[in-house]
Amino acid sequence: MKHFLPTLFLLCLPFIARCADPMVIEPEDKPYNGDVQVEPEEGTMGGSYVRTEKAYGPLFSLEVPEGKEPLTIWVRARGQALCLKAVAEDNSQTELKWLFKMPEVWTWRSFGTFDRADLKFRIAIIRNPQGTEDAGLDAVILSSDPSFDPNHSDMPGILK
Repeated sequence: MKHFLPTLFLLCLPFIARCADPMVIEPEDKPYNGDVQVEPEEGTMGGSYVRTEKAYGPLFSLEVPEGKEPLTIWVRARGQALCLKAVAEDNSQTELKWLFKMPEVWTWRSFGTFDRADLKFRIAIIRNPQGTEDAGLDAVILSSDPSFDPNHSDMPGILK
């Protein structure tokens, strides 16, 4: 019995993490494709961030979590404009919003709140062709609470 509980916890951990709200995602744990490089750097949420030199290249992709509530999507990024796309199961894509002005320091920015149906099957975040040499994506947060703001959060592990 004493071995059963730790095993049960480990089996449930992916489900617990997937249902957490807000859901904090490290893009380096989910590299989108071979064009994405993982760069180590102190001061990032997980000790590294993702970048790509490919113009309009995808930096991150994630299946939309199950649920009925709308999702607010935040990114911690620097040095380049980013676009949030909705990706259908047939891989057709719809641009939802661009964040054009991106500071040269790590900054939390919100893409806004979206109905899950509008996000389709998966979301993807792509970059524009211009950007600083160290431009990249450090973290993504999905929250069903539209008032959640990582800039004012006391949640452990969230860097400002």
